Amino acid sequence: MGFNAAVLRAGASALMSTSESMDVINMLPAKSAALSFFDSGYRMTQKQHSVPILASLPAAGFVDGDTGLKTTTSVEWRKLNYVAEEIACIVPIAEAVLDDASVDLWGQIKPLIVEAFGKVIDGAVFKGIDLPVTWGPALVAGAIAAGNYYAAGHATQADGGIVEDMNQTMALVEAEGYDVNCWIVPTTFKHVLRSLRDTTGQKLLDATASTIEDIAVRYVKPDVWPDTALALCGDASKAKIAIRQDITYKLVDQGVLQDGDGLITYNLIQQDMVALRVVMRLAYQVARPITREKPTYGDATAFPFAVLTPEVPEEGGQ
Repeated sequence: MGFNAAVLRAGASALMSTSESMDVINMLPAKSAALSFFDSGYRMTQKQHSVPILASLPAAGFVDGDTGLKTTTSVEWRKLNYVAEEIACIVPIAEAVLDDASVDLWGQIKPLIVEAFGKVIDGAVFKGIDLPVTWGPALVAGAIAAGNYYAAGHATQADGGIVEDMNQTMALVEAEGYDVNCWIVPTTFKHVLRSLRDTTGQKLLDATASTIEDIAVRYVKPDVWPDTALALCGDASKAKIAIRQDITYKLVDQGVLQDGDGLITYNLIQQDMVALRVVMRLAYQVARPITREKPTYGDATAFPFAVLTPEVPEEGGQ
């Protein structure tokens, strides 16, 4: 079911019973990986907001003797701008379908909408799908643009193979003064992680804690993951998601729905229909405060994430 569609009797027939009881079994809808992994606790009170980000570091030095002059120094901050953008959808449904359903249709539909919203967020943050121009860079593309990528296969099996490839990828982040506290991989990479062993033959992946050497491992659905990356590592605290408006629902029973050409697709009052309008507003940015290793604010090569790629990207690489 795509855009300009409605929930009709045929599509909801599985949720309508005659006299027998029924159980509706749904797979638990996936939530947004980005909202789960990253700093999303900030609540915006306006569409636009800015937070300070460190732009210069203080300097210190030895004093020459008992009466030497102490040097002065300064610290500067710049603004990191957040702009909330809207994600929305409308679900039209015939009132007769609602009346004849033996279960709460909206209760079944709402979790699926949440899943759809999560897919939009993750697609933008990880893969850059429909990424709003006011948001920060998609993580994989941003890391590659900053030169933070390492091609799998560079390390020989004698050097540790994929384990050493991952180590070298982490080193790219650490060389810029950021900490690596997470690995983010598509679920299709799980089998690789399960095969990782240390020099004694012990598994590196702690499946119970979902960690590799105490570094968190998080999984993303393949459909929102770019082909240019096998895995992503970095400082999860530097990817910021600010919520302007939680997912809200509004049920309307009057009005018309139009397509992109202005043509009326549904007339709610005339067709005895209602529509559930669902809206969420949020902002996303990548914080890149300066570090001792990258002391120039705005340095395009500074990025708190790095990518393990299946091959060297076209721009060249490690």
